[in-house]
Amino acid sequence: MNLPQELLDEILSHLPLDYKEDQQSLRNHSLVAKSWVNPTRRRLFRTIEIREMTLQSWLDIIPPANEELLQHVRSLFYIVNTAAQWTLQQPEYHVDVLRDYLPSLHQLRHLSLSSMHISSDIAQQVDIFSAFQHTLSRLSLDYCNITISALITLINHFPSLDCLDLNHPLREVDGEPVSPVSRPLMRELHISGVHGNGFDLLRELSELGPVFDEIVIGGRLQERSHILGLILGTVGVKAKRLRLSRNFRPYRSASGSPLLSRCRELRELEIAMARPGTKEVDLLSSITCTNIRKITFTYLTSAWNVPWHDANWGVLDNPLRLLVDRLGCNHELEVEFRILDVEVIETDGGAGAMVIVDSLAEFREKGQIRVVLVGLDGSNCVIYPPPR
Repeated sequence: MNLPQELLDEILSHLPLDYKEDQQSLRNHSLVAKSWVNPTRRRLFRTIEIREMTLQSWLDIIPPANEELLQHVRSLFYIVNTAAQWTLQQPEYHVDVLRDYLPSLHQLRHLSLSSMHISSDIAQQVDIFSAFQHTLSRLSLDYCNITISALITLINHFPSLDCLDLNHPLREVDGEPVSPVSRPLMRELHISGVHGNGFDLLRELSELGPVFDEIVIGGRLQERSHILGLILGTVGVKAKRLRLSRNFRPYRSASGSPLLSRCRELRELEIAMARPGTKEVDLLSSITCTNIRKITFTYLTSAWNVPWHDANWGVLDNPLRLLVDRLGCNHELEVEFRILDVEVIETDGGAGAMVIVDSLAEFREKGQIRVVLVGLDGSNCVIYPPPR
């Protein structure tokens, strides 16, 4: 039976590709028939990860001009010199190592560079990215040593760029003149693992723009909270969604004002913490935006020495009630508790959820509560309110 090509493409697109065995299976599928070749190539080459140990084999096997294969690449992860990630060594590799391959990546959407040196002379080399200048929407820099002028050059070069990831950034001083970011609004900024002069890089970025619609702040940002306050008060001033990791500390800004007081357009706040406590209370007290409609608390309970439903959930009742009274949002405010656990979905989830709900009796009269249990496999189980 001959299947239509569209149906065959759809079937092959659902094959798993998480492990080496899956990749080999997909390669075997490409040998079945000519009509199977392109769908399997699209799956195999959609996301390419090149590491220090595989770089030479990639250079030996895949010719730079093989556009028939490289046209399928949507995400490229170039991860080299991984030892620098743990020792904070200065990156030795440069962005132009894959120079010959970049012209064939016409459909690239996500470029991730790790542990490499990106200096201000990127302005003279930026044309090496011209093949995907108008398709790239996400740029990730992990453990990269980069100057602020190089970072702005990259941001300005990609007009469709709307998501920027900065993980453990290292700032290099160059003294070059820097132009402002050309686009006033971008969609997402992800920052994590900032230390040392990485804060200076963020400070300079906050002075030049752009403004982001969503900001995700990861761990290890405790050292210089005044810089963090500056970030939220500049690039985050129009943020509608803010996500904070469990390592985040709700310090005040340099001026002494509450950290979230400048986020005037905030609509959704997600806080990931170890367990209910004063950190969440401090953050709730710093919210001044009357547009906020949803707050999500996420807890990973595997490290707890008590059952998750025995935690002090009541500590959040009065701050949530006061937040509603202060902002005047009444029943429009929804609070969601996401409990990440291994076994609770199959055991006492329902009873534990009611402990949370009962602990927030005062707030429940003014807002909405939702309790969701999440298994490690990603399966969700909404416990409260019960399904109708």
